[in-house]
Amino acid sequence: MTDRVLVLCTANRIRSVLFTALLDRYLATSGWSAHVVVSSAGLLEAGAPPAREAFTAAARFGFDLSGHRSRRLDRDLIDASHLILGAERNHVAEVWALRHEALARTFTYVEFAQLLSVSAPRTQDEDLDAFVGRVRGGSGRDVRTVMAAPDSWDVTDPVGRPTPTVLAVAAELDRLATGIGAATWPAA
Repeated sequence: MTDRVLVLCTANRIRSVLFTALLDRYLATSGWSAHVVVSSAGLLEAGAPPAREAFTAAARFGFDLSGHRSRRLDRDLIDASHLILGAERNHVAEVWALRHEALARTFTYVEFAQLLSVSAPRTQDEDLDAFVGRVRGGSGRDVRTVMAAPDSWDVTDPVGRPTPTVLAVAAELDRLATGIGAATWPAA
Protein backbone atom coordinates (compact mmCIF):
# COMPACT_ATOMS: atom_id res chain seq x y z
CA MET A 1 0.00 0.00 0.00
CA THR A 2 1.20 3.51 -0.79
CA ASP A 3 1.42 5.96 2.11
CA ARG A 4 -0.18 9.31 1.28
CA VAL A 5 0.98 12.40 3.13
CA LEU A 6 -0.53 15.87 2.76
CA VAL A 7 1.56 18.87 3.83
CA LEU A 8 -0.15 22.20 4.51
CA CYS A 9 0.69 25.84 4.96
CA THR A 10 -1.32 29.01 4.48
CA ALA A 11 -0.78 29.73 0.77
CA ASN A 12 1.02 26.52 -0.36
CA ARG A 13 3.77 28.75 -1.70
CA ILE A 14 6.66 28.48 0.82
CA ARG A 15 6.61 26.22 3.90
CA SER A 16 4.57 23.30 2.56
CA VAL A 17 6.42 23.39 -0.76
CA LEU A 18 9.82 23.28 0.94
CA PHE A 19 8.75 20.68 3.51
CA THR A 20 7.41 18.46 0.70
CA ALA A 21 10.66 18.75 -1.27
CA LEU A 22 12.72 18.05 1.85
CA LEU A 23 10.63 15.03 2.82
CA ASP A 24 10.79 13.74 -0.77
CA ARG A 25 14.59 14.09 -0.64
CA TYR A 26 14.70 12.04 2.58
CA LEU A 27 12.41 9.37 1.09
CA ALA A 28 14.61 9.07 -2.01
CA THR A 29 17.77 8.58 0.06
CA SER A 30 16.12 6.10 2.44
CA GLY A 31 14.60 3.89 -0.25
CA TRP A 32 10.95 4.75 0.47
CA SER A 33 10.12 7.03 -2.47
CA ALA A 34 8.29 4.29 -4.39
CA HIS A 35 6.02 3.68 -1.40
CA VAL A 36 5.13 7.23 -0.32
CA VAL A 37 3.36 10.06 -2.13
CA VAL A 38 3.81 13.48 -0.55
CA SER A 39 1.65 16.33 -1.79
CA SER A 40 0.88 19.82 -0.53
CA ALA A 41 -1.96 22.31 -0.33
CA GLY A 42 -2.90 25.58 1.32
CA LEU A 43 -5.88 27.54 2.53
CA LEU A 44 -5.80 30.28 -0.13
CA GLU A 45 -6.38 30.38 -3.89
CA ALA A 46 -4.97 27.72 -6.16
CA GLY A 47 -2.66 28.16 -9.14
CA ALA A 48 0.01 30.50 -7.74
CA PRO A 49 3.73 29.76 -8.19
CA PRO A 50 6.05 29.49 -5.18
CA ALA A 51 6.85 32.77 -3.47
CA ARG A 52 10.22 34.47 -3.88
CA GLU A 53 11.18 33.28 -0.39
CA ALA A 54 10.66 29.64 -1.41
CA PHE A 55 13.04 30.04 -4.36
CA THR A 56 15.62 31.67 -2.06
CA ALA A 57 15.54 28.72 0.33
CA ALA A 58 15.25 26.08 -2.41
CA ALA A 59 18.44 27.33 -4.02
CA ARG A 60 20.34 26.40 -0.83
CA PHE A 61 19.11 22.81 -1.16
CA GLY A 62 19.43 22.56 -4.94
CA PHE A 63 15.67 22.17 -5.47
CA ASP A 64 13.82 23.31 -8.56
CA LEU A 65 10.35 24.51 -7.53
CA SER A 66 9.46 26.09 -10.89
CA GLY A 67 6.83 23.45 -11.71
CA HIS A 68 4.88 23.92 -8.47
CA ARG A 69 1.47 25.60 -8.43
CA SER A 70 -0.50 26.06 -5.25
CA ARG A 71 -3.54 23.92 -4.48
CA ARG A 72 -6.37 24.69 -2.13
CA LEU A 73 -7.18 22.27 0.68
CA ASP A 74 -10.44 20.38 0.17
CA ARG A 75 -12.24 17.31 1.48
CA ASP A 76 -10.97 15.08 -1.33
CA LEU A 77 -7.33 15.83 -0.43
CA ILE A 78 -8.07 15.16 3.23
CA ASP A 79 -9.88 11.90 2.48
CA ALA A 80 -7.01 10.64 0.31
CA SER A 81 -4.36 11.21 3.01
CA HIS A 82 -3.11 8.87 5.72
CA LEU A 83 -1.13 11.64 7.47
CA ILE A 84 -1.71 15.39 7.30
CA LEU A 85 0.92 17.83 8.55
CA GLY A 86 0.30 21.58 8.89
CA ALA A 87 2.80 24.36 9.46
CA GLU A 88 0.54 25.99 12.07
CA ARG A 89 -2.18 25.03 14.52
CA ASN A 90 -4.78 26.89 12.46
CA HIS A 91 -4.02 24.56 9.51
CA VAL A 92 -4.92 21.61 11.76
CA ALA A 93 -8.12 23.42 12.75
CA GLU A 94 -8.99 24.01 9.09
CA VAL A 95 -8.70 20.28 8.39
CA TRP A 96 -10.93 19.63 11.41
CA ALA A 97 -13.49 22.15 10.10
CA LEU A 98 -13.71 20.27 6.81
CA ARG A 99 -13.51 16.71 8.23
CA HIS A 100 -13.80 16.34 12.01
CA GLU A 101 -12.66 12.71 11.93
CA ALA A 102 -9.42 13.67 10.16
CA LEU A 103 -8.10 15.34 13.32
CA ALA A 104 -6.85 11.92 14.45
CA ARG A 105 -4.30 11.93 11.61
CA THR A 106 -3.59 15.68 11.42
CA PHE A 107 -0.77 17.41 13.31
CA THR A 108 1.49 20.41 13.06
CA TYR A 109 4.97 19.57 11.79
CA VAL A 110 6.38 20.38 15.24
CA GLU A 111 3.70 18.49 17.17
CA PHE A 112 4.24 15.30 15.14
CA ALA A 113 8.03 15.57 15.50
CA GLN A 114 7.62 15.96 19.28
CA LEU A 115 5.31 12.94 19.48
CA LEU A 116 7.80 10.93 17.42
CA SER A 117 10.63 11.89 19.79
CA VAL A 118 8.95 9.87 22.56
CA SER A 119 7.73 6.99 20.37
CA ALA A 120 9.48 4.00 18.90
CA PRO A 121 10.10 4.34 15.15
CA ARG A 122 7.74 2.67 12.71
CA THR A 123 8.42 -0.99 12.13
CA GLN A 124 8.69 -2.48 8.64
CA ASP A 125 5.37 -4.34 8.99
CA GLU A 126 3.40 -1.45 10.57
CA ASP A 127 1.05 0.39 8.22
CA LEU A 128 0.98 4.17 8.39
CA ASP A 129 -2.53 4.38 9.88
CA ALA A 130 -1.56 2.08 12.76
CA PHE A 131 1.70 3.95 13.27
CA VAL A 132 -0.02 7.34 13.42
CA GLY A 133 -2.53 5.92 15.91
CA ARG A 134 0.27 4.54 18.07
CA VAL A 135 2.20 7.82 17.98
CA ARG A 136 -0.92 9.85 18.77
CA GLY A 137 -1.84 7.57 21.66
CA GLY A 138 -4.91 8.04 23.79
CA SER A 139 -4.19 11.63 24.68
CA GLY A 140 -7.76 12.92 24.48
CA ARG A 141 -6.53 15.43 21.89
CA ASP A 142 -9.18 17.64 20.31
CA VAL A 143 -9.18 20.82 18.25
CA ARG A 144 -9.39 22.97 21.41
CA THR A 145 -6.25 21.41 22.87
CA VAL A 146 -4.44 21.84 19.56
CA MET A 147 -5.38 25.52 19.34
CA ALA A 148 -4.40 26.05 23.00
CA ALA A 149 -0.97 24.47 22.43
CA PRO A 150 2.10 26.70 22.66
CA ASP A 151 3.10 28.98 19.79
CA SER A 152 6.21 26.82 19.41
CA TRP A 153 4.01 24.27 17.59
CA ASP A 154 3.84 26.74 14.66
CA VAL A 155 6.59 27.21 12.07
CA THR A 156 7.10 30.91 11.34
CA ASP A 157 5.66 32.10 8.04
CA PRO A 158 8.67 33.59 6.21
CA VAL A 159 6.68 35.60 3.66
CA GLY A 160 8.13 39.11 3.39
CA ARG A 161 10.89 38.34 5.90
CA PRO A 162 14.59 39.04 5.36
CA THR A 163 16.76 36.32 3.82
CA PRO A 164 18.34 35.21 7.14
CA THR A 165 14.86 34.53 8.56
CA VAL A 166 13.82 32.67 5.40
CA LEU A 167 16.94 30.50 5.62
CA ALA A 168 16.39 29.86 9.35
CA VAL A 169 12.85 28.67 8.61
CA ALA A 170 14.20 26.47 5.81
CA ALA A 171 16.73 24.95 8.23
CA GLU A 172 13.93 24.25 10.72
CA LEU A 173 11.85 22.62 7.97
CA ASP A 174 14.84 20.49 6.97
CA ARG A 175 15.32 19.31 10.57
CA LEU A 176 11.60 18.53 10.95
CA ALA A 177 11.24 16.75 7.58
CA THR A 178 14.33 14.64 8.17
CA GLY A 179 13.30 13.74 11.72
CA ILE A 180 9.74 12.89 10.75
CA GLY A 181 11.01 10.95 7.75
CA ALA A 182 13.54 8.94 9.76
CA ALA A 183 11.00 7.86 12.40
CA THR A 184 8.09 7.27 10.04
CA TRP A 185 9.98 5.72 7.11
CA PRO A 186 13.22 4.35 8.65
CA ALA A 187 16.03 3.54 6.26
CA ALA A 188 16.38 -0.21 5.75
